[in-house]
Amino acid sequence: KTKLLHIVPYKIFPPTNGGMLRNYYLCNELSQHFDLTLLILQEKSEFINNKGGFEWNNDIRIISPAPLTENVFNKYINAIKGRYYQKNLLNAAGSFTLRCYRPLKKLLIEENFDAVLFEHLGFESLLPLLKKYGSNAIKIVDMHNVDHLLFAQQNDLKIPENRKVFNDIKQAESNLDTVADFFFAC
Repeated sequence: KTKLLHIVPYKIFPPTNGGMLRNYYLCNELSQHFDLTLLILQEKSEFINNKGGFEWNNDIRIISPAPLTENVFNKYINAIKGRYYQKNLLNAAGSFTLRCYRPLKKLLIEENFDAVLFEHLGFESLLPLLKKYGSNAIKIVDMHNVDHLLFAQQNDLKIPENRKVFNDIKQAESNLDTVADFFFAC
């Protein structure tokens, strides 16, 4: 079977909203056709033991990065790590990048994935890693929303900080074709 890595930057099991339901059904369907590895920000034990009435295909391999330890010392260490991971001294890394960087690097070094499917825009900080260790993999982005429009609906764009975030999201969405081979939208 074709090897697919699916990266989801949030919890999906048991599904309690539309995005989670979409990912639940998508994972189960993909696992019927691909050798599926799921990198997810949810504790593996919570994922396995919290079915909530939903069935799960046990052939899906689940990789769950350890949560970040929150204390003052680790915040400084994580600030340094994040900038190192992104190769950018100005940008702080979010918890998604900090948690997923090392497990993703290990996966990409140990295995050759034919395709990598990312959920949402948060994956961009991991692109240098994918380019270095998984350059032959087809890159697919799954967008559930038009995030800049959703942000505009939920925030006052007259506030300069909100306008900056809006513009950053819009720019990232406008450049999806330069970082992904394909993208899904619903």
